[in-house]
Amino acid sequence: MALFRIFFRGLITRTHYTRDCRSLSRIVKTDQFKIYKVDDASAYTAKLIALRLRYRSEQLKEKISAAFSEVFRLLLPFRMSEFTDNCRSGDLDLNSRKLCPPAEVRGMKKLDRSAFTRNIEVLGIKVPFSAVAVVSKRFKDALLKIPRIRPIVELGDSDPDNLTHKLLLFDPRKYESASDFSDYQKDILKKESIDLQSCKMFELTMSYENWLYDRILDAVLPENCDGVGGFSTVGHIAHLNLRDDLLEYKHLIGEVLLDKISAVKTVVNKLDTIDNTFRNFQMEVLAGDENFVTLTKEHGFSYEFDFSKVYWNPRLSTEHQRVVNLLRDGDVVFDMFAGVGPFAIPAARRKCTVYANDLNPESYRWLNHNVKLNKVNGHIHLYNMDGRQFAKSVIRKVLLDLWSISDEDRRNSKIHIIMNLPAIAIEFLDVFRGLVSADDLKTAERDEPEEKRCRILSREEI
Repeated sequence: MALFRIFFRGLITRTHYTRDCRSLSRIVKTDQFKIYKVDDASAYTAKLIALRLRYRSEQLKEKISAAFSEVFRLLLPFRMSEFTDNCRSGDLDLNSRKLCPPAEVRGMKKLDRSAFTRNIEVLGIKVPFSAVAVVSKRFKDALLKIPRIRPIVELGDSDPDNLTHKLLLFDPRKYESASDFSDYQKDILKKESIDLQSCKMFELTMSYENWLYDRILDAVLPENCDGVGGFSTVGHIAHLNLRDDLLEYKHLIGEVLLDKISAVKTVVNKLDTIDNTFRNFQMEVLAGDENFVTLTKEHGFSYEFDFSKVYWNPRLSTEHQRVVNLLRDGDVVFDMFAGVGPFAIPAARRKCTVYANDLNPESYRWLNHNVKLNKVNGHIHLYNMDGRQFAKSVIRKVLLDLWSISDEDRRNSKIHIIMNLPAIAIEFLDVFRGLVSADDLKTAERDEPEEKRCRILSREEI
């Protein structure tokens, strides 16, 4: 018997999840295989498990193929852009709205935390102490999931069962009475001697503290906008790049992020593009301390710098690691636009000989600091000059010295030149034409190198 697991990620909305999985089960159910829903409606991911698939005949292959064609036909209309699991969608059913902030907060521009208070009713059931562990495990996906509210609570002092029982609270979007439990769930409760008649509704008060930042922002921002989208965190700084239609909400957005992300102490918004000599940009503090000196970690290395005066992009983390993984012990690395050291410092840790340069005095200062912070002083040489000057002086001299030594291993060290300067690095390629002449090579007693070609890919080609 073969077991096939098929994951459809990001294709089904929570609102339509249960309904469509029932449809799939009816369509695909045969003697040979079935499709079961294994997640509840609170999950973004639909996991469909196909059981008992035996390719014993061409006829069965055709049945399987037809069945899964129908699966895809049902799933494909639900795109990521059509997700309704947020409080801005008009398609949310009544049950889904139960755990959303109050509708009255829509359009709020000055954060009023008290306006997010609301009362909800949730189904609760008394469970003996001895059965709490079993029942909570079996009903894990059915229990109430609200930040700062526990789904298993003590009974009040006035309750006669407070010394022998605990109260389990269930997700109000799924359960409003005991009749909403499946036969399987009822059997579990019966086996643990739990009386379904003890089920009743309890009132809970939800407040600003009980929603995550995305729920709050979805509830506040206009229905016709796309929301904040992503943002970067650099140490204690959250960095946004807000669209024009959200600027009137910018301070509210900043306060919400400051409240909800414990590591964030400063929220800033980018004001312009990176178009100056030193690759930094103007930013506006939306909330928190006006402190731009931050410490961040990347692949086990620590980098400290003034975020307002140097260039740092956390989205380049994967590229930093990819390039560093190409390096080997003994290689020679020239980092022409080193910034605060995301290429140079890991390269030095790999025992490469690194020559790192940056024109920005602030980047150079923090590069020196980070070299000491990461204890790689012995393998790295630092410079503060223009990239062209660095190539014509440092790179040229090091290459000639390298080719002049008698140690064959050193003469044949692999040489890497990193030019991490977004948009305009290509403009520096001409400096390498004629950087080392034939006479230089003769002086260094080295044969003229074979022709090397470099192809620069456009963004469309990548």
